[in-house]
Amino acid sequence: INFWLYINQTDPDGTLQWLINQLQDAENAGDKVHIVAHIPGSDSEALEGYALNYYKIINRFTNTVVGQFFGHTHSEQFYMMYSNPDDYKSTPNNVVYSAPSVTPYSDFFPAYRIYTIDGVHSGSTYQVIDYEEWYFNLTSNNANPTNVKWEQLYKSANAEYGLKGQTPDEYNQMIERMKTDDDLFNRYYENRYRRTIYDGRAPCSDQQCRNGYLCDARQFHQTNQLCTDLEGGMVKPKDSKKKYSARFVTSQEKRRGKEECKI
Repeated sequence: INFWLYINQTDPDGTLQWLINQLQDAENAGDKVHIVAHIPGSDSEALEGYALNYYKIINRFTNTVVGQFFGHTHSEQFYMMYSNPDDYKSTPNNVVYSAPSVTPYSDFFPAYRIYTIDGVHSGSTYQVIDYEEWYFNLTSNNANPTNVKWEQLYKSANAEYGLKGQTPDEYNQMIERMKTDDDLFNRYYENRYRRTIYDGRAPCSDQQCRNGYLCDARQFHQTNQLCTDLEGGMVKPKDSKKKYSARFVTSQEKRRGKEECKI
């Protein structure tokens, strides 16, 4: 951990300034940009100052940045970005894709995603049109290890979630629909992990749990102001990831004597 970052979260190594320069060049040339990155701003491992500055940069170049693809969370999810970073009622102007991971660590079935992008042609938007998802069912494949296979989780995200297209407004409306549409929310919840109750995934059946996932989709930086309309309290999603730490010798552990460590 670099504790100096807590003193200056603005742009400690000049990466954001570099990004601004690249996006300005792209805007001047009339180009469209996809951003591929790792840790999303809403994650606790991203400092809020840095995350908010990134957010403001994307808002400035919202007509240039037409795709954002993040990882790190291992879950299938999305994040909204709004014209006012602290107001979910303001204009939704970008959607951030967080694709699943091939590693199962720690609550997930392995999965990968295939995007369909508006291709190279005159007037192309270069935006995501749709995507499909494939997963590896550890339960069934471990039961039949001589005939393992990848399965299609769904063929079309648009069809799976009732989206008219891959636009920020459609995803923002999806959050609104999931408030009351149990089938839609449960589909999103199970797809997030690529697991169901039949594969050992506990259901998200109370309002606090649901609100946690809906709030998570709005928070591309760390503020609860984006979730003030979610009534009934909120429990944020927590996956059972084990914390990495240095290994220290405890009093319960046996230490080797000097006679066992001869030089």
